Amino acid sequence: MQTSILGSLKKDFFLLYAPGLSVALILICKDFIGLHTTETASMIFLFILYYQMDTGHNCITGLRVFRKWDYETAIFLLLIPNMFFLNWLFAYTLPVLFFRVHFYWGFFHHLRQYWGLCAWYQKINGRYDAPSKIFCHILPIFPFLNYHFHPAARNLGFVHDQREVILYPSVSVFNTVFFLFLLTVFIWLCFEYRNYKKFGFEANRVLSIFCPTLMHGVSFYLGKSILTFLAPMIVGHAIAYVCLMDLGLNKLSTNFNRTRSFIKMGCVAFAGGVFICSVDYFFESPSADNFGPLVYSFLMALATLPAFWHRIVDSHIWKGNHAEAKIIYAS
Repeated sequence: MQTSILGSLKKDFFLLYAPGLSVALILICKDFIGLHTTETASMIFLFILYYQMDTGHNCITGLRVFRKWDYETAIFLLLIPNMFFLNWLFAYTLPVLFFRVHFYWGFFHHLRQYWGLCAWYQKINGRYDAPSKIFCHILPIFPFLNYHFHPAARNLGFVHDQREVILYPSVSVFNTVFFLFLLTVFIWLCFEYRNYKKFGFEANRVLSIFCPTLMHGVSFYLGKSILTFLAPMIVGHAIAYVCLMDLGLNKLSTNFNRTRSFIKMGCVAFAGGVFICSVDYFFESPSADNFGPLVYSFLMALATLPAFWHRIVDSHIWKGNHAEAKIIYAS
Protein backbone atom coordinates (compact mmCIF):
# COMPACT_ATOMS: atom_id res chain seq x y z
CA MET A 1 0.00 0.00 0.00
CA GLN A 2 1.31 3.46 -0.94
CA THR A 3 2.02 5.67 2.08
CA SER A 4 4.35 8.28 0.57
CA ILE A 5 4.50 10.99 -2.07
CA LEU A 6 8.02 10.54 -3.46
CA GLY A 7 8.15 6.73 -3.35
CA SER A 8 9.01 5.98 0.26
CA LEU A 9 8.34 7.64 3.60
CA LYS A 10 12.08 7.82 4.21
CA LYS A 11 12.55 9.77 0.99
CA ASP A 12 9.64 12.05 1.91
CA PHE A 13 11.26 12.85 5.24
CA PHE A 14 14.76 13.50 3.90
CA LEU A 15 13.63 15.61 0.93
CA LEU A 16 10.42 17.32 2.07
CA TYR A 17 11.15 17.96 5.76
CA ALA A 18 14.74 17.25 6.81
CA PRO A 19 16.43 20.11 4.84
CA GLY A 20 14.57 22.84 6.74
CA LEU A 21 14.97 21.06 10.07
CA SER A 22 18.69 20.54 9.49
CA VAL A 23 19.32 24.19 8.64
CA ALA A 24 17.37 25.29 11.73
CA LEU A 25 19.42 23.04 14.03
CA ILE A 26 22.74 24.02 12.40
CA LEU A 27 22.06 27.75 12.72
CA ILE A 28 20.85 27.39 16.32
CA CYS A 29 24.04 25.47 17.22
CA LYS A 30 26.11 28.09 15.41
CA ASP A 31 24.50 30.87 17.47
CA PHE A 32 24.82 28.85 20.69
CA ILE A 33 28.57 28.20 20.39
CA GLY A 34 29.23 31.67 18.96
CA LEU A 35 30.75 30.43 15.69
CA HIS A 36 31.55 33.23 13.26
CA THR A 37 31.96 32.81 9.50
CA THR A 38 34.05 34.86 7.13
CA GLU A 39 32.42 37.65 5.14
CA THR A 40 33.02 35.75 1.89
CA ALA A 41 31.38 32.57 3.23
CA SER A 42 28.41 34.59 4.49
CA MET A 43 27.97 36.30 1.11
CA ILE A 44 28.07 32.96 -0.72
CA PHE A 45 25.53 31.47 1.69
CA LEU A 46 23.18 34.44 1.30
CA PHE A 47 23.49 34.32 -2.49
CA ILE A 48 22.57 30.63 -2.53
CA LEU A 49 19.80 31.13 0.02
CA TYR A 50 18.04 34.20 -1.35
CA TYR A 51 18.87 34.15 -5.06
CA GLN A 52 19.21 30.47 -5.93
CA MET A 53 16.79 28.79 -3.53
CA ASP A 54 14.20 31.49 -2.92
CA THR A 55 14.16 33.31 -6.26
CA GLY A 56 15.22 30.18 -8.15
CA HIS A 57 12.30 28.05 -7.00
CA ASN A 58 9.96 30.91 -7.92
CA CYS A 59 11.26 30.91 -11.47
CA ILE A 60 11.06 27.16 -12.11
CA THR A 61 7.27 27.34 -11.85
CA GLY A 62 7.50 28.50 -15.45
CA LEU A 63 8.84 25.09 -16.52
CA ARG A 64 5.49 23.52 -15.72
CA VAL A 65 3.32 26.42 -16.85
CA PHE A 66 5.06 27.18 -20.16
CA ARG A 67 5.82 23.65 -21.32
CA LYS A 68 2.61 23.81 -23.37
CA TRP A 69 0.47 26.53 -24.94
CA ASP A 70 -3.21 26.92 -24.13
CA TYR A 71 -5.67 29.48 -22.78
CA GLU A 72 -4.45 29.07 -19.19
CA THR A 73 -0.82 29.54 -20.24
CA ALA A 74 -1.72 32.76 -22.06
CA ILE A 75 -3.42 34.07 -18.91
CA PHE A 76 -0.34 33.29 -16.81
CA LEU A 77 1.88 35.01 -19.38
CA LEU A 78 -0.28 38.14 -19.46
CA LEU A 79 -0.23 38.12 -15.68
CA ILE A 80 3.50 38.98 -15.67
CA PRO A 81 3.37 42.54 -17.12
CA ASN A 82 0.05 43.31 -15.42
CA MET A 83 1.35 42.17 -12.05
CA PHE A 84 4.53 44.16 -12.53
CA PHE A 85 2.64 47.41 -13.09
CA LEU A 86 0.32 46.70 -10.15
CA ASN A 87 3.40 45.96 -8.01
CA TRP A 88 5.02 49.16 -9.17
CA LEU A 89 1.91 51.18 -8.33
CA PHE A 90 1.60 49.45 -4.96
CA ALA A 91 5.28 49.99 -4.09
CA TYR A 92 5.12 53.64 -5.16
CA THR A 93 1.94 54.58 -3.31
CA LEU A 94 2.15 52.34 -0.21
CA PRO A 95 5.80 51.27 0.28
CA VAL A 96 5.44 50.25 3.96
CA LEU A 97 2.38 48.11 3.27
CA PHE A 98 4.15 46.69 0.20
CA PHE A 99 6.99 45.31 2.36
CA ARG A 100 4.57 43.83 4.86
CA VAL A 101 2.40 42.17 2.24
CA HIS A 102 5.53 40.63 0.70
CA PHE A 103 6.73 39.30 4.08
CA TYR A 104 3.44 37.89 5.37
CA TRP A 105 2.28 36.56 2.03
CA GLY A 106 5.60 34.74 1.76
CA PHE A 107 5.06 33.04 5.12
CA PHE A 108 1.47 32.12 4.21
CA HIS A 109 2.68 30.63 0.93
CA HIS A 110 5.31 28.64 2.82
CA LEU A 111 2.64 27.24 5.16
CA ARG A 112 0.33 26.32 2.29
CA GLN A 113 2.92 23.84 1.03
CA TYR A 114 2.80 21.93 4.31
CA TRP A 115 -0.99 22.14 4.45
CA GLY A 116 -1.08 20.66 0.96
CA LEU A 117 1.25 17.81 1.94
CA CYS A 118 -0.98 16.96 4.92
CA ALA A 119 -4.06 16.86 2.69
CA TRP A 120 -2.15 14.77 0.12
CA TYR A 121 -1.25 12.17 2.75
CA GLN A 122 -4.87 11.96 3.87
CA LYS A 123 -5.86 11.28 0.25
CA ILE A 124 -3.22 8.54 0.08
CA ASN A 125 -4.46 7.04 3.35
CA GLY A 126 -8.03 7.09 2.07
CA ARG A 127 -9.23 8.81 5.21
CA TYR A 128 -9.97 12.51 5.58
CA ASP A 129 -9.26 13.74 9.08
CA ALA A 130 -10.79 17.16 9.86
CA PRO A 131 -8.94 17.73 13.20
CA SER A 132 -5.61 17.08 11.44
CA LYS A 133 -6.37 19.96 9.09
CA ILE A 134 -6.91 22.22 12.09
CA PHE A 135 -3.73 21.13 13.88
CA CYS A 136 -1.71 21.31 10.66
CA HIS A 137 -2.88 24.90 10.20
CA ILE A 138 -2.47 26.29 13.70
CA LEU A 139 0.51 24.50 15.27
CA PRO A 140 3.22 25.89 12.91
CA ILE A 141 1.68 29.36 13.18
CA PHE A 142 2.08 29.68 16.98
CA PRO A 143 5.91 30.12 16.95
CA PHE A 144 5.68 32.65 14.09
CA LEU A 145 2.94 34.55 15.90
CA ASN A 146 4.99 34.66 19.10
CA TYR A 147 7.96 35.98 17.12
CA HIS A 148 6.09 39.31 17.00
CA PHE A 149 5.86 39.50 20.80
CA HIS A 150 9.40 38.43 21.69
CA PRO A 151 10.63 40.76 24.49
CA ALA A 152 13.94 41.34 22.70
CA ALA A 153 12.48 41.62 19.21
CA ARG A 154 13.71 45.17 18.60
CA ASN A 155 17.23 44.53 19.90
CA LEU A 156 18.25 41.22 18.33
CA GLY A 157 17.92 42.08 14.65
CA PHE A 158 14.70 40.14 14.21
CA VAL A 159 13.94 41.95 10.94
CA HIS A 160 15.85 43.26 7.94
CA ASP A 161 13.70 46.36 7.94
CA GLN A 162 11.19 47.62 10.53
CA ARG A 163 8.73 48.10 7.65
CA GLU A 164 8.51 44.35 7.07
CA VAL A 165 7.09 43.11 10.37
CA ILE A 166 4.68 44.42 12.98
CA LEU A 167 6.58 43.96 16.26
CA TYR A 168 4.95 44.32 19.68
CA PRO A 169 7.46 43.17 22.34
CA SER A 170 5.59 42.02 25.44
CA VAL A 171 6.65 39.49 28.07
CA SER A 172 3.08 38.75 29.18
CA VAL A 173 1.71 38.24 25.67
CA PHE A 174 4.76 36.18 24.70
CA ASN A 175 4.34 33.86 27.69
CA THR A 176 0.60 33.54 27.11
CA VAL A 177 1.02 32.56 23.46
CA PHE A 178 3.80 30.14 24.39
CA PHE A 179 1.53 28.49 26.97
CA LEU A 180 -1.26 28.19 24.37
CA PHE A 181 1.24 26.64 21.95
CA LEU A 182 2.29 23.98 24.50
CA LEU A 183 -1.35 23.33 25.39
CA THR A 184 -2.25 22.85 21.71
CA VAL A 185 0.70 20.47 21.25
CA PHE A 186 -0.54 18.44 24.23
CA ILE A 187 -4.08 18.31 22.82
CA TRP A 188 -2.71 17.23 19.45
CA LEU A 189 -0.67 14.42 21.05
CA CYS A 190 -3.79 13.20 22.86
CA PHE A 191 -5.69 13.31 19.59
CA GLU A 192 -2.95 11.32 17.84
CA TYR A 193 -3.01 8.72 20.60
CA ARG A 194 -6.74 8.32 20.10
CA ASN A 195 -6.19 8.02 16.35
CA TYR A 196 -3.48 5.41 16.91
CA LYS A 197 -5.81 3.27 19.00
CA LYS A 198 -8.60 3.62 16.46
CA PHE A 199 -6.88 3.61 13.03
CA GLY A 200 -3.26 2.65 13.68
CA PHE A 201 -0.22 4.89 13.26
CA GLU A 202 -0.48 7.07 10.15
CA ALA A 203 3.19 8.08 10.05
CA ASN A 204 2.90 10.18 6.89
CA ARG A 205 0.10 12.40 8.19
CA VAL A 206 1.73 12.78 11.61
CA LEU A 207 5.02 13.69 9.92
CA SER A 208 3.33 16.48 7.95
CA ILE A 209 2.18 18.12 11.20
CA PHE A 210 5.13 17.36 13.48
CA CYS A 211 8.03 18.43 11.23
CA PRO A 212 6.84 21.97 10.32
CA THR A 213 5.85 22.57 13.94
CA LEU A 214 9.26 21.43 15.19
CA MET A 215 11.13 23.49 12.58
CA HIS A 216 9.21 26.66 13.41
CA GLY A 217 9.46 26.00 17.14
CA VAL A 218 13.24 25.62 16.97
CA SER A 219 13.71 28.60 14.63
CA PHE A 220 11.42 31.14 16.26
CA TYR A 221 11.85 30.22 19.93
CA LEU A 222 15.58 29.52 19.93
CA GLY A 223 16.74 31.73 17.07
CA LYS A 224 18.43 35.06 17.61
CA SER A 225 18.50 36.61 14.15
CA ILE A 226 16.37 37.07 11.05
CA LEU A 227 18.60 34.56 9.24
CA THR A 228 17.81 31.84 11.79
CA PHE A 229 14.12 32.47 11.24
CA LEU A 230 14.06 32.68 7.46
CA ALA A 231 16.81 30.29 6.27
CA PRO A 232 15.12 27.04 7.44
CA MET A 233 11.84 28.07 5.81
CA ILE A 234 13.48 29.06 2.54
CA VAL A 235 15.67 25.94 2.29
CA GLY A 236 12.90 23.57 3.35
CA HIS A 237 10.34 25.13 1.05
CA ALA A 238 12.62 25.37 -1.99
CA ILE A 239 14.04 21.83 -1.86
CA ALA A 240 10.60 20.33 -1.26
CA TYR A 241 9.20 22.40 -4.14
CA VAL A 242 11.90 21.20 -6.55
CA CYS A 243 11.15 17.57 -5.61
CA LEU A 244 7.41 18.07 -6.04
CA MET A 245 7.97 19.87 -9.34
CA ASP A 246 10.11 16.96 -10.52
CA LEU A 247 7.34 14.55 -9.53
CA GLY A 248 4.74 16.66 -11.31
CA LEU A 249 6.70 16.99 -14.54
CA ASN A 250 7.36 13.25 -14.46
CA LYS A 251 3.63 12.46 -14.24
CA LEU A 252 2.61 15.07 -16.80
CA SER A 253 5.25 14.31 -19.45
CA THR A 254 5.26 11.40 -21.87
CA ASN A 255 9.02 11.48 -22.46
CA PHE A 256 10.32 12.65 -19.09
CA ASN A 257 14.08 12.67 -18.53
CA ARG A 258 15.03 13.40 -14.92
CA THR A 259 18.61 14.47 -15.68
CA ARG A 260 17.48 16.89 -18.37
CA SER A 261 14.70 18.15 -16.07
CA PHE A 262 17.12 18.94 -13.23
CA ILE A 263 19.52 20.65 -15.63
CA LYS A 264 16.67 22.86 -16.88
CA MET A 265 15.56 23.67 -13.34
CA GLY A 266 19.14 24.46 -12.34
CA CYS A 267 19.70 26.77 -15.32
CA VAL A 268 16.39 28.59 -14.84
CA ALA A 269 16.98 28.97 -11.10
CA PHE A 270 20.53 30.27 -11.63
CA ALA A 271 19.56 32.73 -14.38
CA GLY A 272 16.58 34.04 -12.41
CA GLY A 273 18.63 34.33 -9.24
CA VAL A 274 21.46 36.23 -10.94
CA PHE A 275 18.99 38.64 -12.57
CA ILE A 276 17.21 39.45 -9.28
CA CYS A 277 20.57 39.67 -7.51
CA SER A 278 21.60 42.31 -10.06
CA VAL A 279 18.37 44.22 -9.44
CA ASP A 280 18.92 44.07 -5.68
CA TYR A 281 22.49 45.29 -6.16
CA PHE A 282 21.19 48.56 -7.60
CA PHE A 283 18.28 48.57 -5.14
CA GLU A 284 20.59 48.40 -2.09
CA SER A 285 23.65 50.21 -3.43
CA PRO A 286 24.72 53.60 -1.98
CA SER A 287 23.62 55.26 -5.21
CA ALA A 288 20.05 54.17 -4.42
CA ASP A 289 19.83 57.22 -2.14
CA ASN A 290 19.86 59.32 -5.29
CA PHE A 291 16.95 57.44 -6.83
CA GLY A 292 13.59 59.14 -6.85
CA PRO A 293 10.52 57.32 -5.46
CA LEU A 294 9.51 56.29 -8.99
CA VAL A 295 12.80 54.50 -9.75
CA TYR A 296 13.04 53.05 -6.25
CA SER A 297 9.55 51.56 -6.44
CA PHE A 298 10.29 50.29 -9.96
CA LEU A 299 13.24 48.26 -8.62
CA MET A 300 11.16 47.04 -5.66
CA ALA A 301 8.44 45.81 -8.02
CA LEU A 302 10.95 44.12 -10.31
CA ALA A 303 12.78 42.38 -7.45
CA THR A 304 9.58 40.91 -6.00
CA LEU A 305 7.86 40.07 -9.31
CA PRO A 306 9.02 36.40 -9.51
CA ALA A 307 7.82 35.72 -5.96
CA PHE A 308 4.42 37.38 -6.43
CA TRP A 309 3.81 35.68 -9.80
CA HIS A 310 4.90 32.30 -8.44
CA ARG A 311 2.58 32.52 -5.43
CA ILE A 312 -0.48 33.38 -7.50
CA VAL A 313 0.19 30.78 -10.21
CA ASP A 314 1.13 28.11 -7.69
CA SER A 315 -2.07 28.60 -5.72
CA HIS A 316 -3.96 27.70 -8.90
CA ILE A 317 -1.99 24.88 -10.53
CA TRP A 318 -1.75 22.79 -7.33
CA LYS A 319 -5.45 23.00 -6.48
CA GLY A 320 -7.12 19.63 -6.13
CA ASN A 321 -9.67 20.41 -8.84
CA HIS A 322 -7.05 21.47 -11.39
CA ALA A 323 -6.83 19.06 -14.31
CA GLU A 324 -3.07 18.58 -14.07
CA ALA A 325 -3.10 18.46 -10.27
CA LYS A 326 -5.55 15.57 -10.40
CA ILE A 327 -3.04 13.60 -12.47
CA ILE A 328 -0.19 14.42 -10.05
CA TYR A 329 -2.20 13.53 -6.96
CA ALA A 330 -3.42 10.24 -8.45
CA SER A 331 -1.75 7.21 -6.84
